Amino acid sequence: MTLQLIGLLLEVKPTESTNKKTGKVTEHTEIQVMFKGIDEKGYGKTTVETIQLDEEYYEALINKKDTYICVSYNILNTPNGTYVFPDKDMPVLELPTNPLDYSKYDRSSKVKK
Repeated sequence: MTLQLIGLLLEVKPTESTNKKTGKVTEHTEIQVMFKGIDEKGYGKTTVETIQLDEEYYEALINKKDTYICVSYNILNTPNGTYVFPDKDMPVLELPTNPLDYSKYDRSSKVKK
């Protein structure tokens, strides 16, 4: 199954981690993606996710800051758990506007008086 992360790309930065057992250093790309929506009562809700991707995503994303993006993920269910990882076969999409724009949603219909 494929999962799509959609939101405003706030930050792109290179990071690295060191395996404590082997001492091997692995480089990554860390991104921050913001999504603005509304909750079940119609109040605004902002979520910011920090995601770690492979280092090759850096070049593809560094010039897309402050634009809406879509990153595809694969979901793998096994007896040992559920794993979510970026789908390297699908490109990161740059979107012209927020496709999940809740600003026109009638908030008053959900709020109890």
